[in-house]
Amino acid sequence: MKKLINSMFALAIAAFTLTSCEDVPMPYDITFEKDNKTPDPSDMEAKGTGTKDDPFNIVAAQNYITKGEGLDKEVYVKGIVVSVQEINTQYGNATYYISDDGTTTNQFYVFRGKALGNVKFTDSNKIKKGDKVIICGKLMTHTNGVKQLGQGNYIYSLNGQVQENTPPTNTGLDVTFDNNIANFTIIDVKALPEGLTKVWFHDANFKQMKATGRANNTNYETQSRLVSPAFSLKGMNAATLTFNNALNYLKSAALNDAIKVLVSTDGNNWKPLAINNPPSGKNWNFVDSTCDLKEYAGQEKVFVAFEYNSNKEIATTWEIKKVTVK
Repeated sequence: MKKLINSMFALAIAAFTLTSCEDVPMPYDITFEKDNKTPDPSDMEAKGTGTKDDPFNIVAAQNYITKGEGLDKEVYVKGIVVSVQEINTQYGNATYYISDDGTTTNQFYVFRGKALGNVKFTDSNKIKKGDKVIICGKLMTHTNGVKQLGQGNYIYSLNGQVQENTPPTNTGLDVTFDNNIANFTIIDVKALPEGLTKVWFHDANFKQMKATGRANNTNYETQSRLVSPAFSLKGMNAATLTFNNALNYLKSAALNDAIKVLVSTDGNNWKPLAINNPPSGKNWNFVDSTCDLKEYAGQEKVFVAFEYNSNKEIATTWEIKKVTVK
């Protein structure tokens, strides 16, 4: 009987203790989503068509990259800044993450983009966490597999403010690839096949840009472009593109099928250019090839692109050391 009374007494104390704790809040670092489930990006809804009036949300941008079509064209992506990784005022660009809701859920990488209105970042126009942005740029998958807005993007709208004007571009072009890709952009027009991590890349050892569709003794089908930054030919009556390059392993392929030089005035619509004094395709001898840009003299904004193509039978290697337009 005594044991029974003691047991009942212990139960009463336990009940009192639990009741007195009912108003104690849960730790504020613990959060729960609906039905105790964290949202899966694959379950999220893709929205937008990629125009400035109907920009992609993050899922739609990711789907666009996965599809692998039209990656040479500029599109618009909206989101909220999650975190800022770097703002480099020396080069005027910023690297940061955005997402649909400003959280890290399904966040998306924005690599070395410019500020509102396509101007350089300075100490006075920095972005911050929580800013609502619409970004114009080209979508891509980096060689490390990360889907992103590639270098050369810019903020079209910041917290509802739009600045249409873009900065004046440099007249002509004069770059070497001694140290880096010199503000060029790599666009994989066709999604990289499984087993291949890159086509164009900076070859630091030989101070050049290099493209190949061959890896691990296997040839892959690829289409990838090395795209210049915008430059101006305003005030000029004629202009010539000159690039120091070498091409090897062409074998029986036609030169124009393996490599192309393209020109554009908007970065979206491209036309092929005839290559004068092309490389032989049979050795590592560098030559100065040229393309006539007279048709584009006087234009405010011009881009050029070096397009590499390969297939499962033939994969050349293309190397470029210097590019000038004057």
